[in-house]
Amino acid sequence: MGLGRRPPVIQLPTHSNPSLGNDNLGLGPSVAALHLTRESPWVVGGIAYTAWSVGTSPSAPAYSIGYLQPLLSCFFEDGLYLTSSPIIKADWLAAPDRRILLPLGGGGGKAFHLGKVPMNAELSAYYNVAKRDYDAD
Repeated sequence: MGLGRRPPVIQLPTHSNPSLGNDNLGLGPSVAALHLTRESPWVVGGIAYTAWSVGTSPSAPAYSIGYLQPLLSCFFEDGLYLTSSPIIKADWLAAPDRRILLPLGGGGGKAFHLGKVPMNAELSAYYNVAKRDYDAD
């Protein structure tokens, strides 16, 4: 299992409209891991981070968010594969029933070459089994 070096998360308030973001700076740790071998068709890994608002704007609300993206893929002959890599998000300051975005799903694809250029075509679908008020269905 390889543990990747991940720099800290830095969220800058770069939105152009107050409804699109928060005026606070955010900071937090992150981690990434990936495991693959030539002997196994499985690729397993993930990325995770959390970020807290630093409070650079007294008029903006504080936030504490989490992000987790696990990866599970199984490769077959001729470049075909099945995969699942949902993006799970958490708003730790929200009410308990509105805290988590939890998608469920996956898809498949094919890795191939177009001349000498490696390419990938994939189709995946996810359904949010748990979501926050402002998340899409």
